[in-house]
Amino acid sequence: MILLGTLLRPATAAQKVDNPTPDNFLRRAYSAVTIINNWIYIDGGELSQIVDGKPPSAYPVSKPMNATLAIDISSSWVASDVNIYEIKRPADKNDAAPPMNVGGVWNDPSGKSFYLYGGIAPYGQGADRISRQGVWKFTPDSNNPTSGQWLFEKPSNPGTLSFIRPSFHGGFVTAGNTGYWLGGYAEANKTEGNTSDPNGETSGLISYDMLTKMWKNDSALALDLIPAGNARGPGGLWLPKFGPNGLVSFIGGRTVTNLGDGYQEFSNITFFDPETRKSYYQTTTGDAPSPRKDFCHVVVESPRGGHEVFVFGGANPKDGQGDTYDDMYVLTLPGFHWFRVNGTFGGPRASHSCVVAGNRQMISIGGLSSNNFNGLNSNWEERDVFPQGIGIFDMTALAWNTRGEYDATAREYESPEVVNQWYETTGDLTNRTWTSPEVQALFVTASANSKLQPLQFHPLSSHRRQHAALGRSTNTYGSSFTGAIVGGVVGGLGALLMAAVAWFFIRRRNRRAAMSNQGYQATSASATESQPVGSVPPSYYHPSSQPGMQELNGQRMNQDQVAKYYVPAHSQELPATFVTSELPSQNEGARWELDSTAVIPPAPRQ
Repeated sequence: MILLGTLLRPATAAQKVDNPTPDNFLRRAYSAVTIINNWIYIDGGELSQIVDGKPPSAYPVSKPMNATLAIDISSSWVASDVNIYEIKRPADKNDAAPPMNVGGVWNDPSGKSFYLYGGIAPYGQGADRISRQGVWKFTPDSNNPTSGQWLFEKPSNPGTLSFIRPSFHGGFVTAGNTGYWLGGYAEANKTEGNTSDPNGETSGLISYDMLTKMWKNDSALALDLIPAGNARGPGGLWLPKFGPNGLVSFIGGRTVTNLGDGYQEFSNITFFDPETRKSYYQTTTGDAPSPRKDFCHVVVESPRGGHEVFVFGGANPKDGQGDTYDDMYVLTLPGFHWFRVNGTFGGPRASHSCVVAGNRQMISIGGLSSNNFNGLNSNWEERDVFPQGIGIFDMTALAWNTRGEYDATAREYESPEVVNQWYETTGDLTNRTWTSPEVQALFVTASANSKLQPLQFHPLSSHRRQHAALGRSTNTYGSSFTGAIVGGVVGGLGALLMAAVAWFFIRRRNRRAAMSNQGYQATSASATESQPVGSVPPSYYHPSSQPGMQELNGQRMNQDQVAKYYVPAHSQELPATFVTSELPSQNEGARWELDSTAVIPPAPRQ
């Protein structure tokens, strides 16, 4: 069935709609967002709005979105009045995916469709249509992108999928032909209908090959990536420029073991080769984000052949500094160095999504100003600073467009100048501290997917730097935050500084020559040429923990090791099961996931 889109936005009816007018829009959150052929598609989630001139006051204040929204990014627009097309679901509910919160989205390798996986039925509505028999796929009409068709795709190995319990709030990413989902949380009659299975963390890394229609459940690899193999609210990364097959990683998020719950540090990045299934890790330098979940992030290819990862917002109710963030960070690869963007706009937010559009712009969709779901409605009743929940960030200029202007003709992405300066100052990356020669070879040795030269990483030429600087100086962004970075390496043009830099490189070259026969020095003494690095789960965060926690090297963590290196985020006792322990209904996690016992009364939505 072909579904047609419309711009109609009822203005007089005293009812909540899926696509309110800009003046009536308040908040949006939990949606799955992706781009297909120059169109942004927004599916699922919830939104709040003004009805009959009044903000929501009666329960429920938010509305599950029962349509797919589409925004054209082939032409420029302003967020306050951009046309948002509504693609309604068919009248027969069984002909389309049920609307879900906090699910994942995978782009089909053809570039013409996207899949939805996971999620929780808002207020339990539609949970009876969640199935282990297949996955939903949406294909926009090639002639009319504001319409499309849903298809329920069954796998070629249904037995494997039937043993995978549906969940929500996991990490997801598309890597080539394969969609990945890590961890998540399952609730009876909300992530799957008609089940009496207990609520609890879902452990494991599952994947779906969109070409062969094969599912795989890799619990051992999940344990390599994170203790207990579960996570809530992490970000999935696909890094195709590194290694012979590209690399997949999951950063941030909250995890639970039998010792309690904690948050992954961003100071250690764990990743794996999707073909060999071998995992690795590398520590980072610079000003990394504080531990958090429910942030949005994007990955862009840098002109030098690596990647930059942008992380925006997120939440951590345990950090004692307020539960939601409004900051922006940049991780440059292969340098593994973090930069913090100085300056914020739009206010704290979590449970939002981000995509890359118009070459160098990151578009943020939705988000709530608080992630502490304690039954209060203030998250939904306040108007978003971003018009219609849409924020525009220039990733080269490192500046928010405070007028919400999207530029479809923007110049190609260039790494921010502060990143270029860092590589120029750092020079040859073979001299940085790598966790092993094997990891070093993945990032600074030429491969079939990389433009990098063997054991070198060249900074941009002066011509490319001037091009990047010109792109910043001629933009129309009204923010004063352009190019400001905390924790970055500051370059200078004075003769004295140039002389100092020259002295530094001469001295380092001499030291390098003197040390050439001393062999490779890894972070850990046990990581040698004869002992490849295996999996080392990330470090964990707790407000009272001491900085500088060391990473275990080389071996998968057992429970004794977890007990030594893992600091729980609170002292609440959990059941003894190590991987899939059930959480009590009053647990903090139930509030985050809108548990009916903690947030909403039994009355259904009208």
